[in-house]
Amino acid sequence: MNLTFKEWLLNFVNASSEIGTFANEVAQDPCFPEENDFHIIFDYLMIKTRDQIEPHFLKIWEAYKRGL
Repeated sequence: MNLTFKEWLLNFVNASSEIGTFANEVAQDPCFPEENDFHIIFDYLMIKTRDQIEPHFLKIWEAYKRGL
């Protein structure tokens, strides 16, 4: 079974890393997209952060796509 980005990310909650920090934020955000679409998630983060997108998001997305 393939995990969505959010499902994959939530495996890192409480990890001592930038992925863990981002996962903690997502875990506390009931509106974070369930869709597994880069553009939907990117746009959501751009709106939520007022164009100050989570600096590690692109690196974390790449790790997800590589299956880490």
